[in-house]
Amino acid sequence: MPRFARMSTAEERRVVEEEFRRPGSNLRVISATTTLAMGVNTPANSVIISGLVHPDGGDGTPYSVAEYKNLVGRAGRLGYSERGRAFLLALSPREEHQLWESYVLAAPEDLVSRFLARGTDPRSLIIRVIASAARAGASVSHGEILDFLEASFGAFQEQRARPDWRWDEAVFEQALADLEQHGLVEEDDEELLALTPLGRVAGESGTEIASVLRFIDALRDMRPDDITDPALIIIVQASVELDQLSFPLNRKSTQKEPDAWRGALINQPGGREAMRILRFHAGNEHSTVLRMKKAVAALLYISGRSMAEIEDQLTQFGAGRFDGAAGPVRAVAARTSDLLPTAARIAEILHPGFDLAERTERLAIRLTHGVPAAVVDIAREAGTALTRGDYCALVEGGLAGPDALLAADDILLTQVLSGNSDRKAIAHGAATSAIRRCTAESLRPQQILEPYIG
Repeated sequence: MPRFARMSTAEERRVVEEEFRRPGSNLRVISATTTLAMGVNTPANSVIISGLVHPDGGDGTPYSVAEYKNLVGRAGRLGYSERGRAFLLALSPREEHQLWESYVLAAPEDLVSRFLARGTDPRSLIIRVIASAARAGASVSHGEILDFLEASFGAFQEQRARPDWRWDEAVFEQALADLEQHGLVEEDDEELLALTPLGRVAGESGTEIASVLRFIDALRDMRPDDITDPALIIIVQASVELDQLSFPLNRKSTQKEPDAWRGALINQPGGREAMRILRFHAGNEHSTVLRMKKAVAALLYISGRSMAEIEDQLTQFGAGRFDGAAGPVRAVAARTSDLLPTAARIAEILHPGFDLAERTERLAIRLTHGVPAAVVDIAREAGTALTRGDYCALVEGGLAGPDALLAADDILLTQVLSGNSDRKAIAHGAATSAIRRCTAESLRPQQILEPYIG
């Protein structure tokens, strides 16, 4: 019997990909969306495509020819198999002919630059150009940035379609003024532009520039004492990246859903101050409520509650009750973890002397694995070798700390970990590593004298 694999997390995906590639593996079939099939080294003898319409978004957008060619390129990869086969499933002779002509025999579309595509933020372009120049040890002027943009491949394509096309200087000046107003770019006496520390965060983090500006707006007027872990999680929900994630929301519930999530966040330390940013650039009240609900979801995920209980809480007003919310919750937590270091670094720059490094690391571990604070030291060492359920069981059993775990009776620890002796060994190893790490850090030389200032 062929073995099938289905994935839900990044770590599960990695394990499945490695096992699928391993010679002699019993894993023979992977059912996947284009996310796995494109650009990832997952060679196969055969590729079967059951449909050529994008499954997400609900707009019925068909795959491009280039996407199709990439999908079938998984079959018969050099060094893995001598030849490969690709199958397109058609439900009628007419559809068969259409797929053959429109995909199998068709040439891929021309490359299209996203550099100047609709929706591209000109502020991001300016930041990237200045950052690239800085890495080369150079500074740039207004005119040099415009020259660079007009010499890009995107500009070439625009000019080929419209010979009289030129970069809109008014748009450029407005974007640059916005960056200067927010303290990301500064101009010297020679009218050369350079990135400030905030600008370097924007240029090096890969975070959308609009998200960076929202973080700055949220954190600039907050007191350091109010920039708590919950506050950082709430602020990150105002980002462009989190807005792009789908999440179940009953739009007909104009009172209960908003009141529930607002009330939950206000009770968090720093929550009231952080929530102000959620209304900025939201577009409408539903978007604001959705941001609040995602923040609640991330906080529930690291609370130690079971996923069943979390889903019950998030779907109590109807949205997602039948489809479940586990997937969206994990997606929100993972994306929040990705953006957390950017928000934390901005807070440190805006509030000199404020050090969030340790807190950020611990919170990222919690969001990645969905665990409460008590078991972070174990999760840092064991990672995905233990499941979220294992970590929560350790907390519930009073075995979250490394010392308590090592002192626990073997029979009790095995029972807590669902009778799995392999997981018991992993937990023991993680606890030993955690204690060793703690000991090493305690032996580091302490600072005796502050740095001299002349």
